[in-house]
Amino acid sequence: MGLDMYAYKVPLPVVEKYVRHLDDPVGDVTAYNFPARRAARYFSGFTDKSDAELSLMTTNDREAYWSSLMKADKLAHESGCIDSQYHYWRKFNALHGWMEDLWRERTGAGGAEVFNCATVRLFAEDIADLANARDKDQLKPRSGFFFGAETIYPEDLESLDSFLLKASKDVKDNAIFYDSWW
Repeated sequence: MGLDMYAYKVPLPVVEKYVRHLDDPVGDVTAYNFPARRAARYFSGFTDKSDAELSLMTTNDREAYWSSLMKADKLAHESGCIDSQYHYWRKFNALHGWMEDLWRERTGAGGAEVFNCATVRLFAEDIADLANARDKDQLKPRSGFFFGAETIYPEDLESLDSFLLKASKDVKDNAIFYDSWW
């Protein structure tokens, strides 16, 4: 167990089609808690069930649905609707803390709300701000039971540099998302 952190890359047409599907011109779904995997599945022809729909299903029907959902995730990845393996970090809690600060700033989430399994879209200016924070040694380790040591290791910074280089190029035609689970 521990802090697992992921970056996804989703082509902008996938994001735009999903937003049109939602038909919510007031909402800010494209910016902060965007469901990248759900959008990729939708673009490749799969429609997720709501919690209400799932609650009405039998156990066997739910198991069949989860199986079809995993197949839809695989199809979405294979068809280029999402690169769910774009980048990965493990227990890089200083980066996670930076992302949490961004999420709290953008969503207005208070200190009592837990930043776990929340997807955050990174825009070009966010990637530049993260690169600036990295260059100025402004990434500070965070504590947490699953977060590992309060140390920033050289390999964490090398991995971040690799991510920043590719994300700064890819953000022009893609939406870049950060997600974590602990």
